[in-house]
Order: sequence, then C-alpha cells, then structure tokens
Amino acid sequence: MKNKLTDLIVLILFLSLSVLAQPLTANNLENIEITKAGDSVLVKITTSDAAEYNAFLTEEKPERIVVDLAGVTNDFKTREFMSLACNTIASVRTSQFQVDPSLVARVVLDIGRPVGFNNYRSANSIYIKLPAVAGESEFAAWAANNDFIAPEPKTPTPAAPPPVEVASASPETEPVAQSIPTPVETKVEEKTAVSETADEVPAVAEVAQADESSEELAEEAEDDPTANQAIDPPSGIKLDPYPTRSLVSYGTGSIRDPFLPLIRAGNKHGSDRLPVIENLKLVGVLTDSRGNKALLESAEGEGYILAPNDRIQNGYLVTVTDNKAIFQITEYGWTRTVALELDIPEIN
Repeated sequence: MKNKLTDLIVLILFLSLSVLAQPLTANNLENIEITKAGDSVLVKITTSDAAEYNAFLTEEKPERIVVDLAGVTNDFKTREFMSLACNTIASVRTSQFQVDPSLVARVVLDIGRPVGFNNYRSANSIYIKLPAVAGESEFAAWAANNDFIAPEPKTPTPAAPPPVEVASASPETEPVAQSIPTPVETKVEEKTAVSETADEVPAVAEVAQADESSEELAEEAEDDPTANQAIDPPSGIKLDPYPTRSLVSYGTGSIRDPFLPLIRAGNKHGSDRLPVIENLKLVGVLTDSRGNKALLESAEGEGYILAPNDRIQNGYLVTVTDNKAIFQITEYGWTRTVALELDIPEIN
C-alpha cells in the first residue's frame, strides 16, 4: 500500500512538471511581408511573441534562404505563395518543420542565386535584407495575410463643373436639352489665347538679339587681321607626352664598347650600325606587294630602307603608312612612340 502511494505521488509530480514546462502562451507565425528598400528587398517575418531563429543560405541549387523559428507554430492556411509582386524572390513557402521534441516553424525564400544577406531581430519581428536583382523596379508591398500596405491617397484634382442644361420649347417641337458652356470654360480659352500671343513676343526679340550678335562678330573679325588666317599643323617628330631622360653615350675610342651586345641585328640595305631615331629623317615611302617600306636618311647622308619589325637603336619600326613611319623606342625601361612624317617640299 505504501509503495502504491509513493508511485502515485511521483506520477502527480511528473505531470505537474510537464505542465509547467509547457509555455504559458503559444507563439504563432502571424505574417510575412516583402517591401522594396532602395537597392534591396526587405522581408519581415512577424510572430506573436519574440522567438529565437536561425537563417542560412542553402548550398544546393536552386539557392534558397531558410529561416527556422524556434518554438513557433505555423497555422497558415496557405503554405506556398507564388504570385509575388517582385522579381528578386520567386516564391515564399512555410511549413511546420519540427514538432518533437520542440516546435520549429520554417520560412523558405526561393531566390535561385547565391547572394549575401543581412538578418536581425527587433521585438517580435525578424528582418531579412538581400540585394535586389538587376532591373528590379518599385513594387507594391506584399503581405502573406493579404494586408497590403496601401499608398498614401493623393489629393483629388477638382473636376470642372458639368454643363448646364437649359430646356428650350417651341410650339411645334418638344423641349430639347441644350448644353451651354459655363463661364469657367470661357476663362480658360481667353487665358490660352493670351499665352499664345505672349509666346510670340520673346521669339521676335530673340531673333533681333541674334542678328545684333552676328553683326558684332563680323565687325570684330574685320578689325582683327589674323582672324581668318589658317594655322599650319606642326610637322616633324612627334613624341608621346612622357618625361624624357638624357641618353648617356660611352666614348670608347678604338676600344669596343663593353655595354653593346655581342650579337646585334643589322640592316640588309645599309651599314651594320643601327641608326638612331633622333638622327633620322623620312624622305620617302616605298610600296610593293608586300606592303610599305620607309626610306630614311641620317644627318650624315646615310640611307636606310626599313620594313616593319626592322630594328633601330633601342627600338624597331612598327608600321609605315603613306606619309608616316612609326617607331617604338625603349630606353631605361621607358617606352615611347615616335612618328616621322614625310617632309615633301612644296613646288612653287
């Protein structure tokens, strides 16, 4: 008898502790809202009481943002929402992910792409903020419980008063309703006529000012003797606007310059000494089936015929056009482009 009484007391204590362990009030999933926030989309998940949560991005494709709400009951009648107002989130799905040993409600945002997002909690709401897709326009706020956030009402524009109907009767016909314009319509027409007349006056004034300005410019051009002279473009060597450095020469006399390479590229049509770009002048352009070649002359009177990719001192010939030879020069690690133009004397 004593053992039975002890077992009964233990059972009553166990049931009492189980009842006390249950929450006094249920925490339910109340609403899910989606709004546009600048270049981002903001998702607000509201519960009836503050809840712990875990938000993460799935690794498998298509990517989804999953939010698990601890201790929350999902009693939504509709568990999947497909017709959303935005393009950033394809759909929203909810479920009662877990019941035992504890309640877990799950909210899934289908985004279909890897993305970084921010999440935080304020009171009984959890916020998920993610960047909007390219070209996402402003959209009306969406809510799972169909409580859309309505825009602020605009002030209605006052409508024009309706025309006054006046019945006219004659001895032969029945009365006919006639529409007589109100004084408001007459005032609008008069204002329009005045504005059209006002627009024509500045146009005439602008034409007169333009004529006076052109006459003043013509008088200034006659007083200035150099106003109509053409400016001749510069000719000769054109260098890139890079800082230049002086080239230090090594005087060897009859001894070989130790800084020169043992194997040097020479010219087929001249001496084996590579010409210097500062000492060359373009005197002609030779053309054949294989392309153009540059006919060059040094200050000492030596002649050179160079094709593209032929070497000169510290560089090579890049290309030859009808009136120009373009070289690439590299000195002390600096590269510059030099263009020699064909100097053709004018025939008087």
